[in-house]
Amino acid sequence: MIRLDNHATLFTGFARTMDFEHIPEKFVRGAAKKPDSFTDEICLLLEEGNGLCMVVGCSHRGIVNMVAAVKERTGKQVLRVVGGIHLAGASEACVSQTVKELKNLGVAYFNLCHCSLDACHSSGVWPMYLDTFAAGSAICSG
Repeated sequence: MIRLDNHATLFTGFARTMDFEHIPEKFVRGAAKKPDSFTDEICLLLEEGNGLCMVVGCSHRGIVNMVAAVKERTGKQVLRVVGGIHLAGASEACVSQTVKELKNLGVAYFNLCHCSLDACHSSGVWPMYLDTFAAGSAICSG
């Protein structure tokens, strides 16, 4: 963790513990095109009320893995996830399991974009507190 100030922290080092969260084979790195494990995945944690707002890029390590790691290592609950949670092309079963696990971890608000929108909007299981955003959007968190 890298503390940026009293309200913001960069966080990395996410273990992959959830077997239903997969990194697609199409993600490779280097000239040898070796599978990318995204060990360099980072997120920004912002203080929000009695918990945290977690700003992510694409969550290739798995959003549940990431939220669980933040909660375990900071002792704080992630209340909001902002960004992409990489559910593009995910099965209904994977989306359903993701929702279940995130609810169990206490995430209450989602502001999603990029690699998440279609799967989340078309699933019959995603919670009603899902808001989308794009470049130029403003998100107020307390």
